[in-house]
This record gives sequence, C-alpha cells and structure tokens, in this order.
Amino acid sequence: MLDRLWFKNICRENHYDVNDLQIELLDKYVGYLLEWNKKINLISRMDTENIWLRHILSSIALLFNYKFIPGLNMMDVGTGGGLPGIPIAIMNPNSNFMLLDSIQKKIKAVDHIIKSLGLRNVHTYCGRAEELAKKKEFIHHYDYVIARAVSSIAEIVRWCKPFLRMTTRVRVVAEPERTFIKTGSIVLLKGGELEGEITEAKVKFNLKNLEVYPIDIYGIDTTRIFDKKIVIIQP
Repeated sequence: MLDRLWFKNICRENHYDVNDLQIELLDKYVGYLLEWNKKINLISRMDTENIWLRHILSSIALLFNYKFIPGLNMMDVGTGGGLPGIPIAIMNPNSNFMLLDSIQKKIKAVDHIIKSLGLRNVHTYCGRAEELAKKKEFIHHYDYVIARAVSSIAEIVRWCKPFLRMTTRVRVVAEPERTFIKTGSIVLLKGGELEGEITEAKVKFNLKNLEVYPIDIYGIDTTRIFDKKIVIIQP
C-alpha cells in the first residue's frame, strides 16, 4: 500500500522539497479524509487504497514543474473533500485559500478537517460558483483559481473568470527547475479528450492563452493517475 514514505521518496526523486511538518499534515489529512468518507462520499470508495497516488500526489504533482507566486489569494472551485486545495495549501503555507463547494455536508466535513489540521491559511464557503461570481466580496478577489474536473473548460472559465484580479504586481526571482504560473490564471487538473473543450472555450471567450501540459512525475507510470493533464488558462 502506498504511504507517506512512498510519497516523500517520489517528491525527492522529482527534486521537490517537502518538509516533515508537511508530510505529517498530509498524513493526518489522509486519515481524516478516509474517516469522513465512511459517512459522506468525498472520494470514490475504489480510490481509498490508492489515496496517496490518486488524490494527494495527483493534487500536488503540478508543483514539480510549476510554482504559484507565494503570498497571494487562491480559490479551489468544487473542492469536494478539499482536493486539490488542502494538499496545495499545505505546500504553500504563505498563500491564502478559499475552498468552494455547493454541497453543505461536504463543506462541513472539510471545515472539520481544516480545524483538526490547524490550517490557518484555508477557509471554506458553501455556494455555487456562478452565484458567488456576482457577489462583491468575491469579484476580482483571487489571484489564482484551481479546480479538478468539475465541468467543461468553457463552463469553468465562465464561472471562474469573475473571481480573478485584473492585475497583480509581484516581483519574483526566477527558478531554474520550476516555472512561475502567471497571476490571473485558472489552473485545472482535467482528464479525457480535451480538444473539443479547448476549441469551445477559445471560441466562446477569446482567451489570451490556454496551454495543456502532461502530469510529469519521475519514478511512476503517470497513466495510473487516470489521464489527467494540467490546463493553464489566462482568460
């Protein structure tokens, strides 16, 4: 069974720094997620034995090659059981995260998990993205929006574009091993055949940029993480 030691070794092989506190928090998160999943369907029952691969590693694998500018505001749309928001928040403790889901019982579970983990940089809100995008306190408040496959690319852009700040001026030092993701980006973990979705989104929204990248992890067969790819959009 894959566990925290396996995860730590994969991170090391991919030259990604993860400290003991982060490993401990992720391990506790896995425990809480499995415990709550017995009561509420947060993840597929078929994934519980491979949770470190299918949910923890697949959530943070994009950080092996890309980096969010630290100290900014991020929203996770359709977070479910806190994925990918909580693992990414653990890896980015200096950034602030809002986890959004429309199902109250899932938000209740995630709230309990966040409190149990002591994550002060993570908050939640129960509501539908298309409705919150009309609320003043959410409009242009976030530097990044992240999501797993919650809908088509076009729908996600329509829901999430209003959340993004128009501009964010931040100076960063270039890193040779990782590319900084531009602020004002929507970052998706998306599976399936994407060509049609990409064409639809580009036509509907005249996007500034939309790039698709494979999830590249040295040391494992990435096809085991379904067929998800990283989609980075600047709307």
